[in-house]
Amino acid sequence: MTNKNFNSNLRIKLLISLSFLILSGCFSYSFKGSGLPGVETIHIEFFQDRTNEPELGVDLSNSLINKFQGDNTLKVVNEEDAQVKLAGVVSSISDAPFTFDESEVVTSYKVTVNVEATLTDIFQEKVMWRQGFAEFGTYTAASGNSGRESAINEAITKTTDLIFSQTFSGW
Repeated sequence: MTNKNFNSNLRIKLLISLSFLILSGCFSYSFKGSGLPGVETIHIEFFQDRTNEPELGVDLSNSLINKFQGDNTLKVVNEEDAQVKLAGVVSSISDAPFTFDESEVVTSYKVTVNVEATLTDIFQEKVMWRQGFAEFGTYTAASGNSGRESAINEAITKTTDLIFSQTFSGW
């Protein structure tokens, strides 16, 4: 093989490699995105509260707003500027024994928060999804009211995460 042929082959290989690198930059794929084609804004209504717990609906709503704002995939806006609306109701909350000691005395409780949520396309007036969520937190019998509050917050956090995930699934 002559030096001239070697240089020619090297040039061709370099051109092909360079072309490949340039073209591969044009076809990038990203996993980031709202999962809601064309949707950039969301309004989160304050969830109705049908329980006897003070501020439970407000706490869930604030948790959802914080989650969406922190993620920054959809901009949280007022209803007039939104493309989709998230609304719902905290329908119930219940406590039940969760664990027992060897004497069958309750050592911890499970508090379950039940929520119904709906995501609606505002412009098409179409329900995109509607779903019930039932999440729980646990607290020890000895921790009393402060433990119960922590368990409720745990249930709210779990519910927030599930509603957030549901918003972006299936699109």
